[in-house]
Amino acid sequence: MSTSEKLPGFELNYHDEFAANDSSLIPRADRTVCAKIQATMIYPNNKTCKVDFDFDHDKGDSRLAVMAMDDWGAELIADAYRYRYGEKAAQDLLAHWHKRYPETGRKAGFLFLRKPE
Repeated sequence: MSTSEKLPGFELNYHDEFAANDSSLIPRADRTVCAKIQATMIYPNNKTCKVDFDFDHDKGDSRLAVMAMDDWGAELIADAYRYRYGEKAAQDLLAHWHKRYPETGRKAGFLFLRKPE
């Protein structure tokens, strides 16, 4: 069984088929933990590619906390970094977001941020 929930700008599709946790990630008592995401990336040449993000590793917590997918998201996170960690941390984050990768000539389409150590 699956259910859909339409929200502004996206749709969630829940598959109500529960299985045993086969990851090393440890669930929280009051929240779910994201183990995997599958995304379809749309490239500048209008071709697509599926990408699987697997957050499982041997520590039980991926430490990934935030995902930005556009300039506004990166700037919002940079503002939070500026407030919490200072101007250099905010500028480093934005420099990473705006970096053009020489092997492809593209900038990142998403940015994952980990919780500090």
